[in-house]
Formats: sequence, C-alpha cells, structure tokens
Amino acid sequence: MLNGIHLVDFGNHRNTRLTFGPMTALVGQNGSGKTTVMRAIRAIATALSEGVAEEIDVTNIRRGFQHAFVAASREESGRNGAHDFGVIVSERGTAYFRHLRVKEDQVWMPNPLAAAAQGPVAATKPKDRWMCRYFKTNGATLQGPSYSEEMPPRLGEDGTNLAWTLNYLISYDPECFSRIMGDLKQVVPQVLRVRSRAVPITKIERRTVTVEGQIHPIDYRTTVMGQELIFDMTSGGDLPAAAVSEGTLVVLAILTLVHYSDADLIMVDDIEMALHPHAQRNLMQKLLQILKSHPKLQIITSTHSPYVVDEIAAGDVWVFAPDKEGCAVSSSTLLEMVLVRVRLRVYWLKRSLKFETTARERH
Repeated sequence: MLNGIHLVDFGNHRNTRLTFGPMTALVGQNGSGKTTVMRAIRAIATALSEGVAEEIDVTNIRRGFQHAFVAASREESGRNGAHDFGVIVSERGTAYFRHLRVKEDQVWMPNPLAAAAQGPVAATKPKDRWMCRYFKTNGATLQGPSYSEEMPPRLGEDGTNLAWTLNYLISYDPECFSRIMGDLKQVVPQVLRVRSRAVPITKIERRTVTVEGQIHPIDYRTTVMGQELIFDMTSGGDLPAAAVSEGTLVVLAILTLVHYSDADLIMVDDIEMALHPHAQRNLMQKLLQILKSHPKLQIITSTHSPYVVDEIAAGDVWVFAPDKEGCAVSSSTLLEMVLVRVRLRVYWLKRSLKFETTARERH
C-alpha cells in the first residue's frame, strides 16, 4: 500500500506531503493540483515497481525552478512494517531514482533535497512487484467496439478495449465476469444482462514506404473482427453500448478495472463523471465493500462531488486550494472536511437550479 507522497516544486506543489488510506479522495477546484498528484504517483509507481525512473516532463517543474522532487513510501509485504522509498530528482528532464529501506520507527519520508545532493545511484528493483493503474473516463471510447491483439487484453486508461476485455472474461474467466455483473446490477439496478457480439472494425496502421529514396507515411487499413457490448435493460433489450447511458458504462469500466486488473493501486480521475448522485453513492459503497475483501488493493480518486466525499473517512479526504502565488495548499482537517462538504453541496445545488431554469426556458 502507498502510505504517502511528498512533492517539492512539482507542478504547482511547492512542498506538499500527503498520506493515503485504502480509499482516498482528492478534492479541489480545477487547477488546484489534484491531477498533478496523480501524475507524480504514476511516475513514482514506475520507479517502485521497475527500479527505474520515468523522465519527468519539464512542464511538471514549478516555474522558475530547475529541479522537481517526488518521494513516496510504500508498505512492503512481509517486512514487519518496513517501508521502501523512491525519489525522483529531475534536472529539466533528467530523472534519478533512489531506492532506500528504513524501518517503521525511523523518519517516514526521506528529505528529497538531501537525496538530490547525493546524486543518482543504482536502483535496486523491489522483490515484490507493485503496480499502479490510472483511469479517466471517455464516453466515446467506452461506447465503441474494440479490438486488441494483446492477450490477455488490457483495459486502457480511457476505457479502451472495454468490450474486448469483457468478451475475454466471458470466455476465459467467467467467475470474474460474474462478479463484475453482480456489482454492476447493485450500482445500476436497471441493468439486467451484458453480453458481447462480433462486429467488423477497420484497423488503421501507420506505415512508411520508400519511393525514389524518399520515405512517405501511409495509412494501411485492414478489417478485423472486434467486439461490441450489448445490454439488456429494464427499459428494453438488445441495446448497443451507444444506446446506454454514459454513467452505466463508466461504472462498468471502473468495476472491470477493479476486479480484473492486477494493480495494487487504482487511480480514478473525476470518479463521479456522468453519474447521478444516487449512483455515485452506490458506486462508492460498492468500492469500499470490495476494498474490505481485498486489503492489498488501494484506490485514490479525484472528485468534485459531495456524494463521493460523504462516503470516505474524513482523514482520507485531501482538500486542495491555490495560495496567492498559485501554489497548491492541502488540508485534511475535520473543519476543512465540513467546509468542503458545504461548498460542494452549494455548487451542486446551483448547477441543478441552472439546469432546471434552462429546461423551463426551452419549453
């Protein structure tokens, strides 16, 4: 489990320390630093799992500074509470990774500045693998048919290959598919059945040809048999995914990722996207129930919804806001939790009133 992360001059984070529980929510207005935290976690996750550091995009370094630091602590299984740390040090695109081990009673997070002063060292790959997956919904991607040559298939960060992945589970892991369907029906009771069927898909592959010594790119088109999702709903049967609400597809994709992925940490950006408040509550309650039976799994999500925040323990909700210099300021106090719930409810109420006013004007 990822216990915490420390960002220094990374994105709009001057000096941010966060701790994480089994389910953690990142809350704040647009541009407050929520997605930046997720980018940092993705970078450090690669280092922790592979023993190498991804290069940090120069745009992730705070303006006016030459370096960015990201440190993380992860509880490692079978080590009596010991932790290992990864530190990425960026010098305008150059990333270094340091892999350290300290005991639980020592300082929980190394000083990234001190680590940087020591320079790059050879990384030691962790003995137990640690994987992180990121997901941000894309309605158009979820609705369309899909095809993949990768076996077993992998659900993309935007929901790519959802139909192909579920078709694979129907054939090769029916128990996993059954768990997904059971949870989907609890979150969206209108769903009766989900299946897949074969459809032709035009696959476009960019290739190059050489003509009289010059290289020219061409699009090579082939037709393959892909898969599309078909839904039986209480309102009607044999419905293609394009005729089903985006919220239903989002829930299906998240549940597929949770049940089928072998990730230790799953990050979902804007988890409430396209979901009715009632469905938001149902989804969060279902995910918390799943986490109880999978203690090694961890979920971190960003949200603007009070209905999502309500389901998460106050200590596991981090609120971000920019200061006068535009740098992210984070808080996880009980008072801040009360205030953010009030602000989010006011925001949703104003949005609902605006929607109702617009609907009346149209009629």
